[in-house]
Amino acid sequence: MSGKLKYICILLVVSILFGILSVGCSADVSSLHILTDKIGTPGSESAETTNEQTGKQNTDDKADSGKKTDSDGAEDKAEEQAHTVVAVERNLDTFESESELLDYINEHFSNDMIICYDDYAMETETADIMPEAEMPAATNSGGADVKAESGRDVSSTNLVDENVDEGDCLKTDGDYIYIIRDNELITVSAKGKETDVLSYYKLFAAGEGNVSEMYIKGDKAIVIANVTFYDTPEFVPDTSFGKPVEDSEDIYAPEEYYYYDYYGYNNAKTYSALYVIDISDREKPKEESHFFVEGYLVASRETNGRVYLVANKNINYYWGGPVTAASVLPGIYDTKSGYRTVVVTNVARPAFETVYPNMMTVASIDFRNIENSDTVTVLGSGTDIYMTAESLYLFCNTGSDTCVAKYSVGDTLSYVASVKVPGYTATDYSYNEYNGKFRIATTVYGKDGTENNVYVYNEKLEKTGELTGLALKEKIYSVRFTGDVAYLVTFRQVDPLFVIDMSGDDPKVMGELKVPGFSTYLHPVGDGLLLGIGKETKDNEWTDYYGNKYTSTYTDGIKISLFDVSDPFNPTEKDVENYIGGEYASTEAWSNHRAFVYSAAKNTGYFDINANDGNGFVCVSIENGKLICRTVYPSAHYSYYSGNSRVCYVDDVIYFYQYNRISVFDRNTLEEIATVTVK
Repeated sequence: MSGKLKYICILLVVSILFGILSVGCSADVSSLHILTDKIGTPGSESAETTNEQTGKQNTDDKADSGKKTDSDGAEDKAEEQAHTVVAVERNLDTFESESELLDYINEHFSNDMIICYDDYAMETETADIMPEAEMPAATNSGGADVKAESGRDVSSTNLVDENVDEGDCLKTDGDYIYIIRDNELITVSAKGKETDVLSYYKLFAAGEGNVSEMYIKGDKAIVIANVTFYDTPEFVPDTSFGKPVEDSEDIYAPEEYYYYDYYGYNNAKTYSALYVIDISDREKPKEESHFFVEGYLVASRETNGRVYLVANKNINYYWGGPVTAASVLPGIYDTKSGYRTVVVTNVARPAFETVYPNMMTVASIDFRNIENSDTVTVLGSGTDIYMTAESLYLFCNTGSDTCVAKYSVGDTLSYVASVKVPGYTATDYSYNEYNGKFRIATTVYGKDGTENNVYVYNEKLEKTGELTGLALKEKIYSVRFTGDVAYLVTFRQVDPLFVIDMSGDDPKVMGELKVPGFSTYLHPVGDGLLLGIGKETKDNEWTDYYGNKYTSTYTDGIKISLFDVSDPFNPTEKDVENYIGGEYASTEAWSNHRAFVYSAAKNTGYFDINANDGNGFVCVSIENGKLICRTVYPSAHYSYYSGNSRVCYVDDVIYFYQYNRISVFDRNTLEEIATVTVK
C-alpha cells in the first residue's frame, strides 16, 4: 500500500471514530497512531488547528492589527487562544519501513523545508499503551560532585537539580582538580602551596573533536565531546543491534537537482561522544571505553550512574546530494558492542506536524558497563533539556512556543507525554518539577507587546493552573523555583522582582519589588534572602529634530543585589553593590550558572570577572544582612585568552583557573600563595 493511500485510510478511520464519539459513545483509540492527531487540553473549546490554518490565522491577525473588533467577545476569544496549551495525549508511532521514512522526509523537507519547527518527541520499542515505569530512588551519585571526605567544605558544580549532575570544564573532588582544555584532560593536585600538575591526557587519537565538558565519578572521568570524521572510521561492524542500511536503497535524487560537494562536508560525520577515562592512577590516565551517537551534541546530564546524551543529526539538505536511509538514520558505536545503525522501525514520528529536518537521538549510557545502554530516536530536533532523577524533559523553543516532551528515565527511556506551551523560556531555571508538578515560565509576544506567564502541569503534562499577563511589555530575565514559591525577574526599564505562590492550582503573585537594573541569575542564600547577579542600567534622555523627547535604557556593569523575601508580600532590596569591577566589567555567571559556586558553610559565593584591571574573580559574602564584595586579581594576568575561567575551593584554599595558569589563594585572607603554570 502506498504512503498516501495509507494516510487516506487512516483519516477515514479517524472520521468514523470521531463520529462515534460525537454522539456520546466511547471508543478506545489508544492504539491508533495518527500523525496529525492533536488533542486539546481538557476543558478547551477546540483542538489545535493544522499548520496551514495557524499560518492563515497569523496572517489574518497581522492584516487586522490596529482595526477595532466588532465585539468584545471576539477579543476575549483571541485572548483565550493566546494562552491555549495543546497536549499530546497519545503514544507516538514509528515508521514501518525505510521507504516510508524517506517519503515523509522528501514530502516535508524538500527545497521548501520548514525552518520553524514545533515539536519533537520519541518513543521506545514498546507496546502502544505505555505502562508506568518504576522510578529509581534518587541517590547522591547523581547529584553534585561527591566530597572526598564528610565534613569538608569542597565546591561542587552549581546544578539546576540537586539530584542531577551537569558537566563542566572544571571539577574537583577535594584531592584533585580536573580541567578540560584544548581536548586534554588535565589533572592537578589540590595541595595549596604545593599544588602541581600531575598529568596531561590528550584525547582523539583519530578524527577531529572538540571536548565540551566532563564528569568525575570516583576513579572515572567521563568526557563529553563532538567528534568529526571526514573518512569512514574503522568501526567494528556488529549487526546484532540493528540492520546496517545500504547506500543503494531508496535513493531520492531529482534529475533537475545539481549537486557538487566542493568542501566534502557531505562525507563528514559528526558524533556526540562519551569517553570513559580510568583515573585511578592520576599521573597515568587511560581510556577505558567510549560511546558514539551520530549527531551534534545538544546537552548531557548524569544521574543514578547513567549519562544521558542528546544529539541532533542534520538531514543533509544544506549540502544537497541524494537522501538515502544510510544518510538519514544515525549510527551508534561503543567499544563493547561495535557499530550499528538505528533501525527505522525504532524511529518515532514527530508529535506535531512541522519539525526541523533532524534525527534526534537520546542515549542513556551506563558508563561502568558501556554495553548496558539504551537509545531512542525521533524525527525532529531539540534545543535544551531539563532533568530530575525520575524524568527527562526535552525542549524546543520555536520563538512563539516552547514544545516539551517528557520521558521517564532508568534502565530504559519511556515516553510519557508532550505539550506545546505558548512563549519562549529565558534560562535553564525557567522550568522545574516539584511534588509531581511541572512548572514553566515563558515570555509571550502578544498584540500589545510582550507578557509573561507561568504554567503548571500534572505528571501527564495536563495543565492544572496558570498565571498569565504578568509584566506587560517586559521580558523574563531570570527565574528561580524553590518549593512552593517562585521568584521571577522581568525587565524593560526597571527590575520588577515578583514573588509567586505556587502552592495551589493557579500561581498567584504575593509581592512585587521594582528597582533599577535587573538580575539574570538568582540564588537562595538562606534566612529568607535571595542573591541576584545582573546588570546595572542607565537612562539616556534625548530629543529628536522635531522636539520629541525620548528615554532609552542601556545596561552597564555588574550589579549584585541582596533581596529580603522573608515577607513574600513585601520583598525588599536589602543591599546592593553596583559596578563591580568598573563600568565595562562582565562575567560568565550572567548566562552560565556553572560559573557561580556557593558555600553555605561560609555564606559566600564566587564567580569570574573580566574587567579593565584584568581577569579575576569576585568573592561576595553575606554578613548580618549586608553584602561584602571583594574583587581579586592574580598577580600576573594572562590576557590572551580567559574563556572558561572557573573558581573552586577546597577547605581554606581557593583555586582560580585561567587558560594557562592556576592561581592559589588563602580563602580567609584572599592572599595569593602560589601560582601553577598549565602548559
